[in-house]
Amino acid sequence: MASFIVFNVQLLPVDTSKTPEVGVTGYKNLLDGLHSSTTDAFKEQQIDQISFPLLNEAFMAPRSTITTDDYAYGQWLKYNLSDDIEDLYSNAKLFTATKGTFPIANRHSFDYIFDYQTHRLAIQEVSGKLPSPEVCIKIFNSIFGKIADRLFPYHILKINLISDPTKLEQIFNTAAGYKSVKTTLTFPNGHMLGSQLKELKDNNVHHLRVEASTESKDTAMPTLPGFLKQLVEASVEYGQTSLAYITEAGGKLMRYASASYPLKIKLRQKKDEQPAEMRRRVLVEIRRIGGVDTEDNTNV
Repeated sequence: MASFIVFNVQLLPVDTSKTPEVGVTGYKNLLDGLHSSTTDAFKEQQIDQISFPLLNEAFMAPRSTITTDDYAYGQWLKYNLSDDIEDLYSNAKLFTATKGTFPIANRHSFDYIFDYQTHRLAIQEVSGKLPSPEVCIKIFNSIFGKIADRLFPYHILKINLISDPTKLEQIFNTAAGYKSVKTTLTFPNGHMLGSQLKELKDNNVHHLRVEASTESKDTAMPTLPGFLKQLVEASVEYGQTSLAYITEAGGKLMRYASASYPLKIKLRQKKDEQPAEMRRRVLVEIRRIGGVDTEDNTNV
């Protein structure tokens, strides 16, 4: 079973009155830029220049990117630097890297697909080897950010995890009250917004953070105010939310964080299925998640 986590990658105009959205062509250019920087890094044997540092001498970097007219795909690489390898029991040195080489250990590759139309990136988990969603966002912001700064100086890069709405719907249906709500929202491009959110976006508000709480331990909000609920629901695709709530009066305080519930694309590989067919099926799911009807789309 192949499992992919989905992220929303957005290039937002700094000034919506002067700068248009980048569209499909812009996102293709962003991925073309990733392809170029990756190719140059490997050609010059300088992958460390495009690697993001993790804990315990681990790093993550783009390994390959292939761009088509409609989408891009390739691999990301996670690795550890290791100049020396020792035997666990005797501490005897088994290997020492030759000068001028780039020795790595614990190598893991992650397939990914990026759809220009919905500007969503799906990356394979690989049995839990993928860093957490929060860390992935830092990685993507760092690496895509350098490209975006160069190619799109009048746009802002925003990346967020797309969370599974099922848990949130369950909370709305069962919560007897809410103690606190924290929501951040990045205003989406290319999507319909309610009148209040559209007004904020049209006034060049790119990022909104809202916090609401009851100060008394004995009280709770019986429901979420309409505007706040609208933000929480939108954060499934365009931000993140944390909630503290109760399911009955005086009951135990429950907590929810959208980052703990990533939306996943899970596909079972068919017998003799080629990689191109698997990529096509992932792309169809990405577009379905993004609200794009793929039935008559000949480019999928």
